[in-house]
Amino acid sequence: MKSERGSDAPEDRSGMLVEFSIGEAWINQFLTKQELVVPLTKKYNLARWSIHIELDRVIAQADILEKKGSRVMVNCHPVWNSEHQHISLEDIQIEMASKNILVKGAGWFAKTLMAAKLSRKAEQAINQLFQKQIADLLEKGLQIPVMVDGRAHFKFSDVQIKEWKFRPQEVMVKVVVNGQGNLQLK
Repeated sequence: MKSERGSDAPEDRSGMLVEFSIGEAWINQFLTKQELVVPLTKKYNLARWSIHIELDRVIAQADILEKKGSRVMVNCHPVWNSEHQHISLEDIQIEMASKNILVKGAGWFAKTLMAAKLSRKAEQAINQLFQKQIADLLEKGLQIPVMVDGRAHFKFSDVQIKEWKFRPQEVMVKVVVNGQGNLQLK
């Protein structure tokens, strides 16, 4: 995703491949802070998201806000499209758990009719959240504390995710970033 700001001369920027790991616990804390609500239908919304990461699979769970004690679990294979910077969910399996007898009775019906809608809505929410985080990164940059009262500040003009690998309890990511950095040691 390219920044629209053109204040930095191209010769003042450099590109770098960065590989990093994002732990399942960190992702779940992040999701809690985001208070992500995904509208499933006009009546029902999914909230309080959490995930569990396995080899090449993600299991996401969310509560149905309007039905106390009801939860949806989505087990899927996430696929990253590097060219379009977009994630898609494949091989989706959906389960519903509920203490509500009406929701239990509608389980097969809901799974059958809502599977495509749920996957589309989840993909859309994930990609919107991703785009928002990249936009924030481009706008605000990244500050990293350095030992003994130092800090490194990076401003990015371009961020391209090249690869995601889903491993047990973590996501490995390869990113190419273009920008410039500033290191201050006090």
